[in-house]
Amino acid sequence: MFDWDIRSASEDLDSLKNNILNSKRIEDYNEFVNPKEPSKYVNDFSSEFIENVKKSRDLILDSIKNKLPIVIHGDYDADGVISTYIIYSTIKDFLKYSNVYYVIPDRFEDGYGLSDKTVKKILDLVNFQNFLLITVDCGITSVSQVDYLKSLGNKVIITDHHHQGDIVPNSDSLIWSDQVVGSTLSWILSLALGNKDSRLISLIATATITDVFPLKGFNRSIVKNGIEILKKNPFYPFKKLLEFQNIDLSDLDVYHLGFVIGPRLNSSGRIADADLSVSLLNSKDESRLEKILTEINLINQRRQKYTEESIARFSFDKNKLPRVIVLKDEEFHEGIVGLIASRIVQTYHRPALVITKNEDFLKGSARSIKGINIIEIIKKYQHLLKGCGGHELAAGFSMELEKFEEFKCVLEKYFEENFEDKNFVKKIKIDSEILDSSQLNFELIDFVQSLSPFGPENEEPIFLIRGFNIVEIKKIGKDKNHLSLKVSKNGYQFKALYFNFPSDSFNNYLGQKIDLVFKVKKNFFNNLTSIDLHILDMKE
Repeated sequence: MFDWDIRSASEDLDSLKNNILNSKRIEDYNEFVNPKEPSKYVNDFSSEFIENVKKSRDLILDSIKNKLPIVIHGDYDADGVISTYIIYSTIKDFLKYSNVYYVIPDRFEDGYGLSDKTVKKILDLVNFQNFLLITVDCGITSVSQVDYLKSLGNKVIITDHHHQGDIVPNSDSLIWSDQVVGSTLSWILSLALGNKDSRLISLIATATITDVFPLKGFNRSIVKNGIEILKKNPFYPFKKLLEFQNIDLSDLDVYHLGFVIGPRLNSSGRIADADLSVSLLNSKDESRLEKILTEINLINQRRQKYTEESIARFSFDKNKLPRVIVLKDEEFHEGIVGLIASRIVQTYHRPALVITKNEDFLKGSARSIKGINIIEIIKKYQHLLKGCGGHELAAGFSMELEKFEEFKCVLEKYFEENFEDKNFVKKIKIDSEILDSSQLNFELIDFVQSLSPFGPENEEPIFLIRGFNIVEIKKIGKDKNHLSLKVSKNGYQFKALYFNFPSDSFNNYLGQKIDLVFKVKKNFFNNLTSIDLHILDMKE
């Protein structure tokens, strides 16, 4: 059950549409539905940002002119892998420069970002000759590493979107923004180098979804255009990946970016080697590509198995939940602690930090709920940590074994002193209460669909109708854990579905009047089109 936050009430369809737009703070419907092309948003950045993009472009072209090695340092998640591919392919394939390499850190051996270990790998790779380093989706906290590389006479470009520390690395150029994902920053740099391959937008769209960035403005344009590009002119490895999962490109939506493509790009970096995902993106040979896809699929299945086994190891009393859940288990696989933390947040609606052991120290991943900036809180205690980094809702960190109890204690104390129980009540934002059920028609559904793609800060509209009569109710699904209902009011009847219904007392609702909170969906079956209600909550 949720607390209901009802934003408005609507007596007719026009007022309902206006209430939806007001709830989403959409001032210009036509501009929102038809955003400008992604490349046109680049000019909205500051003049300093644009100058750094130009400076970075010139550094790359000078390095090519002087035949210096160029090394791209990426990250092992989907955004990092895609960022790496965009810059690598732009330099190697578009600019036809072969003296370019990439390094993806090993999650288990190297840790996150540009570290002392990956610096050593890079120096070995270039045989200690001078080179240009480009970090993508990392580098903003690597102060000492950048200083060391520059002391050796090397040039450094940082492109990153993570939270800045008190000191920013002294790089030769810095392309930074926390409003977009790392892949977007890589793409902006590739545009400056002349690469206008529109298929890259579908890659950036995937990173934007997997990194859970707000779907407004620039990000919305990227995702909306990326999906259309993937349908009409697909990036070949993505096309094969989706075919491998028997997904028709014409059915593609945000779900497939976030729950089909994204997890498979992520999985190799979680429990194997992220180089595999970069190889997938670089692959142009069909037989080679199919081998990689087979391997990635198996890795993803292992990742799912590890996650489920780990989650089965613990449970919490929902009536005695702390305000922050800090969980340490040295048996957890390091690559999935973030997934475990996410599942805890989804289940208990509490920020969660999940920690495991890596050799002689601890590594953890944090996830949070809206309104609680987890990276800012963690950084208050960075004197207890070896390192940390991340975003408002997700962070990673490491610490010495003996620091754990103190860290846990001060963190729990901070949450007790600075938050109240009301901060952790799960709320559902209802865009509008519908006062006349005749408003549930295809015109409404078409209007709702025009606002897609949906995601953070552009969630799918949610509605409330009070006093529905339940005329039929039954359990469905293989495990009989879903409900199918027929509900009616004022002569209008609808099919309603409640997935993962949280109670066995469903028969008590038959013949009752209920208030339903739901999303509207268009259903095609036996050449007939109907309106379905997907229930999120209901009360007698």
